[in-house]
Amino acid sequence: MNAHHGPPVLRGQLEPDEQAKVGWLELFFDLVYVAAIIQAGNVLADDPDVDGFVRFAALFLLLWWTWLSSSEANNRIAVDDAAHRVLVLVQMYSITLLAISVGDIGDDTDLVGAALALNQAALLAMYLRARARLPDHRSLLDRQCLFLAVGVAAFTVSELLPTAWVLVAWAVAFASEVAASAAWNTAEAEQDGARTPGRLAHLRERFGLLTLIVLGETFVKLVLSVAGEDPPEQLVVLAPIGFVTVTALWWLYFDEVSEADIRDEPGALQRWRYGHLPLHLGITALGVGIGKLTGHGLDDPEAATDLRLMSVGLFIALLALALIVSATVDQRGLRRPAVFTDVLTAVVVLVCGVVLALLSEFGRFLALATVVAATVVPVVLEVRRSRRALFEADAAG
Repeated sequence: MNAHHGPPVLRGQLEPDEQAKVGWLELFFDLVYVAAIIQAGNVLADDPDVDGFVRFAALFLLLWWTWLSSSEANNRIAVDDAAHRVLVLVQMYSITLLAISVGDIGDDTDLVGAALALNQAALLAMYLRARARLPDHRSLLDRQCLFLAVGVAAFTVSELLPTAWVLVAWAVAFASEVAASAAWNTAEAEQDGARTPGRLAHLRERFGLLTLIVLGETFVKLVLSVAGEDPPEQLVVLAPIGFVTVTALWWLYFDEVSEADIRDEPGALQRWRYGHLPLHLGITALGVGIGKLTGHGLDDPEAATDLRLMSVGLFIALLALALIVSATVDQRGLRRPAVFTDVLTAVVVLVCGVVLALLSEFGRFLALATVVAATVVPVVLEVRRSRRALFEADAAG
């Protein structure tokens, strides 16, 4: 688990086995997102209608983008010295501030803007350190630093603007950082060997770890919904159903995505990378829906809303999973048949969860059972495909 320890170097220039290693500092950094994602979910739990979902999605986008920008920096540049650790701790503190201020999104945005400015200023400092240490790559790093500086300035200036203009400043900051990421990725795509197998393995592990964190949040919601209570019999049924649904998503992701090779074609890596945003957002919404439904029970007036939220979250997660899988190939280098299965399952989940939720208590139970069954079916099919592939490999050997 010991990654590169020392001043900044391009990760692709390390030994292959060292490129793929995720360091303890990166794992520690991910832990701050446990609390932040819980807070984001609480925003949706308090206001599960359309407006609440929009606020939740905006907050989740901000959190996820800060994680992505830092993870991309670690995937590009390997570094672990005292100065870098201090900058990572500054970023972690900024995410703590952002999590504390989640209720201010849409109202008082001062603390939110300050947290984002601090986070991106620390990231800019990381790239400036790399620029000083890597003179042969300054043209690439100069563009990255310029775009990030625009973002930091926009977040900082937003503190002085009227509320109506704050979102405009944030949009400028966000656009500049999207441009920074696109510029780097375009430059890498033009360089043969820049995206080494070791770096791709490091990227897969980083995204896999965050996916585990997001999946874990659903268990937190599930446990808190019944902890300390004397749950009626229906909650004893609902809790296992929620558990099975989350477990099925874990199974699908880590069978279909985590070890799969990314297709060597234009746009595949970007599709794989950014497809994780709706995946993580959908899983978080699913967890909120599961927690609320388990706490309320199917006979509660709020159960229909909870079931719709759960179904919409699962629908988004499954479509995102299909998008990610479409950017991968199986062990034989062929496209994955799981894409069609995931899309079909997503449609079934949405239709059953939304339509049947409008019916009686029995109708809601039927909807829930259908949603879970539809989620388990892709797991069974994936197991069958895996066994068939192993059989064919043994026969060929």
